[in-house]
Amino acid sequence: MKLYLLPFLLVLLMFSNLSCSQNSSEDFQNSSEDLKIIHDKFEYKNKPIDPKLLQEFLPWLSDGGSIVTSVNIAVAYGTDEYSDYNGKITENNGAVRFTYDSGNYTEYEWLGTLDNDIHLLTITQGGGGTGRFNDLMLVNFDINPKKQDRNLNMNIVGLYPLGDRMKYEITTYKNKIFVENELYKNNKLVLNCKKDYCFEVKK
Repeated sequence: MKLYLLPFLLVLLMFSNLSCSQNSSEDFQNSSEDLKIIHDKFEYKNKPIDPKLLQEFLPWLSDGGSIVTSVNIAVAYGTDEYSDYNGKITENNGAVRFTYDSGNYTEYEWLGTLDNDIHLLTITQGGGGTGRFNDLMLVNFDINPKKQDRNLNMNIVGLYPLGDRMKYEITTYKNKIFVENELYKNNKLVLNCKKDYCFEVKK
């Protein structure tokens, strides 16, 4: 390399790093604003969070836990995989449903947040029969400011079965969740939640 080119390359590198830093800062600010809307309404890009994204966290009925534990919703939106090409999203009485062409569907109802910003949802799967399989799903959100690519991550905190067409009642107090459902001992489940996890309170 000729020495007289070195100053020009250093200047070019400096401006390139500055541009990346500015873009990263803008992306972080935009994601922070998106996060505020999610906490208030559970919406992204002026629409309810796509039920298909929540379905990523659901294991098969024969399995014991979630394989996917985090989804970058900032990247997911606008991709072919999460477009509406294979079904449609509808809203009815507070529930948001995605129905596939097959007739199967995933539906959720957002119940709000705990004091530590964990979101509560009831999520239902159904379709080819009379079954309606319900779960209580807990998720939280975070942004990694160190990443240059835009990111707004939805993470699974907990998943608790509510049965097939079984009655349930869910109430909260600060960072505790109280579930009344026949699946649990004495028909009650009490959860104490920290920022990133919840644990059952034994009586």
